[in-house]
Amino acid sequence: MTRNTLHQPPTTQNKRTFGEYGPWIAFIAAAALLLGSGTVALAGAAKDITRAGVLIGADDDNMDNPVIQPADSQIDQSLNNGDVLIGRDGPDVLIGLLGADLLEGGEDDDILIGGPEAFVAPNKDIILGGSGNDINIWAPGDGSDAFLGGPGDRDAMVFGVLDRVDGIPTLTPSPGRLRTGIPTAEVTNMPGFCVLEAASRRETGFDYLVRFFTFSDGLLKVTVRLRDVEQLFCNGPDGGTITYADLTQKNPILEVVSLQEVVEANPLVGQIIR
Repeated sequence: MTRNTLHQPPTTQNKRTFGEYGPWIAFIAAAALLLGSGTVALAGAAKDITRAGVLIGADDDNMDNPVIQPADSQIDQSLNNGDVLIGRDGPDVLIGLLGADLLEGGEDDDILIGGPEAFVAPNKDIILGGSGNDINIWAPGDGSDAFLGGPGDRDAMVFGVLDRVDGIPTLTPSPGRLRTGIPTAEVTNMPGFCVLEAASRRETGFDYLVRFFTFSDGLLKVTVRLRDVEQLFCNGPDGGTITYADLTQKNPILEVVSLQEVVEANPLVGQIIR
């Protein structure tokens, strides 16, 4: 078996440009017009953030919101806590929390979390990395998501149990990330493991499908779709390990790696996971 070569993917590889994501960007623009400022929020704005560059979903587009739900209507007019979060210049942290959210990182190296949703439906998110080397973190309890990395050279998909307080991921100051901090997550002892499958972009619109199985019953629980993503980090089928796949290689496979090897492959992921 040939071992994955742990390296930063070359900057000369043939990455997609934003032109290919025209329909997604058009959707974001339409959402901004249709949903209004209560649901669409920009990182760096004064509303809905805990610090500059950090954006957390308001989860207020629901039937309890009188602006959304007319008192004389019994039919649900809401997005069921869905949010649209749009990053700006600089390294942002976007956290969707509950609902089926749409996250777009924008420029620079962003950290994107569609949940955590703690098994509360709807919990299927769409995450667009934008330019830069972005990281998307999926946690048990989230649904089947889609992550489109965008035109970066080291976009990473991470499966792990997020450290959180009152359901919100904790952000720890980190060198180079003092403005936003970074989330942290347990991968080694996560209650499940990943299986990587190649997909046909022509048939599915994606490059890979990542199947997440739980140890407790061995059942498939979630499928995360990946497009233009270069790295995958997850727990292994035997538990107690970190596995890594370099998705820039032909026929990539998940293999057990040390935390030091994680740092070599992606220094920021090395600060986030354990």
